[in-house]
Amino acid sequence: MPDKDKPKEKKLPKVILERRRFVRINANFVVSYIDVTPEMSKSNITQTKNIGLGGILITTDREVAAETVLKVKLKIPTAPAYVEVKIKVLDCKEKIKDLLYEIRGRFVVLKDEDKDYIYKVIESYSRSQKRS
Repeated sequence: MPDKDKPKEKKLPKVILERRRFVRINANFVVSYIDVTPEMSKSNITQTKNIGLGGILITTDREVAAETVLKVKLKIPTAPAYVEVKIKVLDCKEKIKDLLYEIRGRFVVLKDEDKDYIYKVIESYSRSQKRS
């Protein structure tokens, strides 16, 4: 069969193909974060809205520009101490005008040990949600 007679395959946009490669859980953990640029040295305390092995969604009272790198300390139940990671802000959406924002970030620095702690908490929450 000649190539011109073959039906053309539909290609999905790259964005759709890459979404949700990692399981996420809806969980609220205490988070402190700070912009790694020297001029933004003030830290902020907030909480996660969800977390997965690829990144986190946190709520905050500050707008943060996309591409900003944040140093984040997470307090999760499976870790004996804070888990320290760096995330790259993918986007920041205003939820309540001048009051509440959601920051979606991808992990760019995540130690193997910390990845294991996050995996364990995701596994634990996933099991408990299945029983409910």
